[in-house]
Amino acid sequence: MPGICPICGGKLDYRDSRLRIFKEYGGAKKRLLIRRLKCECGRLHHEIPDFLVPHKHYTSEVLENVLDEVSTPEDLSSEDYPCEPTMKRWKDWLSRNRCQIEGMLRTIGYKLPGFTVTLLKSRISLLTGLRESGSDWLATIHRLVYNCGLRLTP
Repeated sequence: MPGICPICGGKLDYRDSRLRIFKEYGGAKKRLLIRRLKCECGRLHHEIPDFLVPHKHYTSEVLENVLDEVSTPEDLSSEDYPCEPTMKRWKDWLSRNRCQIEGMLRTIGYKLPGFTVTLLKSRISLLTGLRESGSDWLATIHRLVYNCGLRLTP
């Protein structure tokens, strides 16, 4: 089934696949074939599943737990993977992108049915609301942002 380019709206056709290596808790490495799709406009898109984060080697669950401070460097389950400097980089990444994510969520919200204008114009942080709503908030953000043709700074 052909997809639609999030940038120009053109038809995406299968081009090839590439191997993607990702890590889970404990540093276990797994491999996955990622489909690459080419648009009529010439852009190349990777079909990334929700449990992976663009430009990151760990699953979104691992990142989310570190960002929510469920996993800390003192945890035995994360004793070696991810290491403390990596956890710090992820927290810095979220801090640097916080305003950009908030703006993107509000922009996307105006286009999606179900969002009220009152919520979008309020001072309530949509990012904080997503984080407090439960797990998979990071996957939700990436799905919304990347499927709308937007990008976050890696």
